[in-house]
Amino acid sequence: MTFLRSTYLRCRCSLMSTSWPVRRRTNLQNVLHEEHELLGGCFDETHDTGLLGPRSYHAPSSSADPFDQGAALCDLSGCLALMFSGEAATSFAETALSGRKLGVGECALEASLLGDGALASMPLCARSAEAEYLVWDFSPRSDTLDAWLSFLSRVDQGGVKPFEGLACTDLGDEFVSLLLAGPKAAEVLTDYLGEGQALPSDGGVANLVLDGRIPAIALHHQVGDLDCQLLLVAPRHARVIWRSLLSFSEVSPVGYLDLFDRASRELAPLGLLASTDRIVVEGSVLRSSGLTRRGWDFVGTRGLVG
Repeated sequence: MTFLRSTYLRCRCSLMSTSWPVRRRTNLQNVLHEEHELLGGCFDETHDTGLLGPRSYHAPSSSADPFDQGAALCDLSGCLALMFSGEAATSFAETALSGRKLGVGECALEASLLGDGALASMPLCARSAEAEYLVWDFSPRSDTLDAWLSFLSRVDQGGVKPFEGLACTDLGDEFVSLLLAGPKAAEVLTDYLGEGQALPSDGGVANLVLDGRIPAIALHHQVGDLDCQLLLVAPRHARVIWRSLLSFSEVSPVGYLDLFDRASRELAPLGLLASTDRIVVEGSVLRSSGLTRRGWDFVGTRGLVG
């Protein structure tokens, strides 16, 4: 499988150091801010979540629930987005993340546990190459996850550094993250694909070219019964894609609070991410939700209860 990023990012990654990046946002208004204002978007001025899209809209654009009858479109820009690579990438991912072990081109929601078994967060993870992983966290716990992964990457066990040489970079400003969720999401996105292209299957990742000219990364993840298609595009293409998606009668914009509420109803443990306090979850709950695998080869497993 080919690399899932642009040539620009390949070149950039070859220059990065092994230190953990400081999470910074160069602009607290993303490129779609004016688009959201025109649609009546309401924003979180405190930026506690890190997300730059609207938390809600003044009035729904349709009386029908797009999560049930169409496709809800949500701007998740500003989320924590990390890429780590190198010889230690796989061992780091499988130590820090407790979900299923990913093959190249696969993605999954996975729990990340602290050393005592408490929950750090539940990020979306993808394996984009043999020794390369991408991690996104759209929740209020993204800072906790960022700090925990940074600490874990520097662990020194009696002079042995198991993840030495791990390379990491912050991709938060490199992509605009747009999520389509609902029964019409795949149908809408398929309209942008040329001959020989296909959307990824559930739990998959694909490198696409939309309308024959706009490169994008697509991730497909079913959350309960909710079909979710995450689309990552460069900021310079975001406005065109946003307006184009909204030209479909089936598509309605939603704020991230509406998205989080619906996702939590589909997969109950996701509702825990609204809190930034210490969270302890029974292992049986995480395992039954597919967020944690059985075994003893990830951090926090001995602290799990149940």
